[in-house]
Amino acid sequence: MSTTKTQKLGWLESNDRFEIPSLSDTMRNLKVISTNASSTNVEGERRNSINDVWQHFRFPISNDVNVVLVEKGAPLIKTEKPNKKSMSTQEQNTEAESPRRRGRPSKQGKSLNELAGISGEFTVKDIVEKNDIKEYEAHNLVRSAVKSGKLQVVKEISGGRGKPKKVYRLA
Repeated sequence: MSTTKTQKLGWLESNDRFEIPSLSDTMRNLKVISTNASSTNVEGERRNSINDVWQHFRFPISNDVNVVLVEKGAPLIKTEKPNKKSMSTQEQNTEAESPRRRGRPSKQGKSLNELAGISGEFTVKDIVEKNDIKEYEAHNLVRSAVKSGKLQVVKEISGGRGKPKKVYRLA
């Protein structure tokens, strides 16, 4: 067992470098930015799993976390290459150069001509069953195709309760 002395994060001063022993595989180069009564703002590098790439982060951590103070002036740990064997070096370079966009990534859905089961007359339920897509995705595809004039409503089938089902055909 190691004899490193742990102390509370709230005891450290600004610009002190430290590490959290239980998270050393996923967090490194940790440095205190500022401390208040309940938390300490820190910055460093982290990754979600051992195979991921190190990414810079900055956020508050509780003052009660046990940490190990690293020597003053300790060098930063070098960033290693990502462990992705399936990617070529060109793909790795383009991935690192492209800026990360904020928000949810855009959905790459199917287009109308890629769908199976749209020959003749069909309903949204037919599209969902034959193409293994979610119902809201099928409704969105049909709505945009009707709006652009690629599909037309042929008839509506009443099932008794609720809205009637619309039957579509390619225009």
